[in-house]
Amino acid sequence: MMRVNRRDFVKAGAVLAGACTTGPWPTQKSASTLPPVIVSEERVIRTVAGLRPYRLSGFALRAESLD
Repeated sequence: MMRVNRRDFVKAGAVLAGACTTGPWPTQKSASTLPPVIVSEERVIRTVAGLRPYRLSGFALRAESLD
């Protein structure tokens, strides 16, 4: 059974990933050439709120003991 050193494995993976790129890494200059984001109400797909279900008695406040 062949054992592989984790550090050597990660280094080899980084070298292989670097060989797969076709151009330079993006820089701040290239990021500024992105088109502007179009924001409008008609583009909203859905709205999700993180509220809990309604309780007639109001919110629940309980003490919880931790170890």
